Amino acid sequence: MTPSDFYLILALGFVSSLHCVQMCGPVVLTYSVAANSSGPRRRLLSLHLAYNMGRTLTYMLLGAVAGLGGSWRESRTSQLSSQGRRWC
Repeated sequence: MTPSDFYLILALGFVSSLHCVQMCGPVVLTYSVAANSSGPRRRLLSLHLAYNMGRTLTYMLLGAVAGLGGSWRESRTSQLSSQGRRWC
């Protein structure tokens, strides 16, 4: 890995963190303020865990769907090329 690759990865990570600040931050802030003013800290921890598990499972599901789609396209492309046809 060259230094330019490292800086590209670092820049992409920084840019994608802006998404979290703008989209995820307000969601977490909304339920945190409501739960912090009305209940014990244990409830706040359970809300954070539920939010992050849901987010992780959603990303896993989206990754699995993308992987299945790529796998299907790859198998379809190899079938067409073995028959002498092109993917359009």
